[in-house]
Amino acid sequence: QHADVSIIEKRKNLRFYARQGKACLFGYTGNDNTIILPGAFRGLEYSIHPYAFADYKRKCNVIIPEGVVAIGDFAFYNCEYLNSVYLPISITKIGEDVFSGCKNLTEVYYSGTPEDWYKIVIHQNNPSLEKIKIHCNG
Repeated sequence: QHADVSIIEKRKNLRFYARQGKACLFGYTGNDNTIILPGAFRGLEYSIHPYAFADYKRKCNVIIPEGVVAIGDFAFYNCEYLNSVYLPISITKIGEDVFSGCKNLTEVYYSGTPEDWYKIVIHQNNPSLEKIKIHCNG
């Protein structure tokens, strides 16, 4: 397959896009209470696209495994019934206002240490993230 060919694929309720060796999750169409993302798409680490889960209206928890490297701006915007999020140490970037409007989100569980957490590039405009308790390993 040619390197610049785009791939759009739906896996279960997740919609992925891949191009030039990079992949991203750009949408969710399910209604699960626990959303468990895969660790890779076609063998590639991937990012969560801006607004990928925006306005999801069910009570849920999201588990993001190793292999996800970034969360785009407003990825979980207005997911008011989101209760908890599990983040892997592979996350290197968190975009703007990722959890804006997530009224019930009070805790994030991070698989790395506090030192690892502070190495993540986190967009400065994340007031909702500042109010959430971050649980780190170690």
